Amino acid sequence: MGVLQSDNFVQLLMLTINVLNGLISLFFLGVGIYILLAKWGTLSGYFFGTGLILVLFGVILGSVSTMGQMVAFFWRKSAECTPSDLLVGTRMTYSYQILQAAIVGFEIYCLIIVKLEFDHFSEVSNNLKSNRPYQFDDIEYYLATKYNDIFFGGCSSCSIQYSVFWLFVNAHCPINMNQDSCQACSTYRITMCQADPFTCIASDNYSTTKMMGNTCPYSICRANLASYLTDHIIW
Repeated sequence: MGVLQSDNFVQLLMLTINVLNGLISLFFLGVGIYILLAKWGTLSGYFFGTGLILVLFGVILGSVSTMGQMVAFFWRKSAECTPSDLLVGTRMTYSYQILQAAIVGFEIYCLIIVKLEFDHFSEVSNNLKSNRPYQFDDIEYYLATKYNDIFFGGCSSCSIQYSVFWLFVNAHCPINMNQDSCQACSTYRITMCQADPFTCIASDNYSTTKMMGNTCPYSICRANLASYLTDHIIW
């Protein structure tokens, strides 16, 4: 009786894990495909690479979930299997366990990174609201440089490829940083846009100090962006 209950528990646990993996894989596939189809990669190669990685991870996770279902089905039918089939099933089980352990380890690692970044951006938001400077960490610095590149790319282009990005900027940056003030289609861009590519690039000592000049787009929008990340994305 105890063995039967144990087997039922293991099967239920495997089913739960496989269903969760399947749902997570669909999420990653959806986000990755959206990034690729929305052509975010035209703004920066970073988005294109991120989209491909998310799609690839979603496919891998979905494959592992499918393998888990096959393993569970195999062991339910193991009494009817030949020795050769048992060998194949055993190898599949070991492969599934190794892959599952690797995925769980990766997910735990990602959760740790997300928690650390949540704490960092919370501190950024709180300090900037009190007009206190706060040091960039490596991930925020990387995001900031990408944000600056995309923003200045949008300032010098009238292409509709930046339309989604400008909607985001209009919603989360000061009014003198919005599309009407900064995009090249406006004749007032030079005098009205607070961000300036020349003085921002000239202050590029942040590569070592991880601080940015006041004319860099990310610096100007930093407080609002940090609040947005902590409220909607990171946690």
